[in-house]
Amino acid sequence: MDGQKAAGILSWAALAAGLLLLLCLHAAFLGVPALLLGVVGVIYSLRRSGSAESRLNRHRTGLAALGVVTVAHLLVLAFSVQFFLIPTGTDIRPMGWTLLMFFIAIITLVVAVPLAIAAIAKERPRLPGLIGLVLGFTPLCSALLLLRLAVWAKGLHLSE
Repeated sequence: MDGQKAAGILSWAALAAGLLLLLCLHAAFLGVPALLLGVVGVIYSLRRSGSAESRLNRHRTGLAALGVVTVAHLLVLAFSVQFFLIPTGTDIRPMGWTLLMFFIAIITLVVAVPLAIAAIAKERPRLPGLIGLVLGFTPLCSALLLLRLAVWAKGLHLSE
């Protein structure tokens, strides 16, 4: 088995392990890094034939950054939707959620921003890298925006 195939298998395994840890075992602190690193590995191990192959190879780092920020924002949305399902007027204290959102933001910052900077430096066009860079800083902002929206829309009360 060559190195490219082994890296692809390991990437898919990390992706599956991240999803398993997140969804089944509720171990988000292990699942989020595994999931994001699995996304990066899968994007780097993809091979396409024809003219798409050269385009994919040229934009691989930018696509990896975009993949990481997309998954991070989807995780923020998935974990924040719970506030819209709470009965109106409930007192909430989302301490665990806040820690999880902070953790997702830090992991996204550590993984996506270096990928985006590398994509901006070496790839043309620079737009995927720029989008990855900007969105790499926003998961925590998106999470707080969703929380505030739920507090406003559902009339929730944040306990101190």
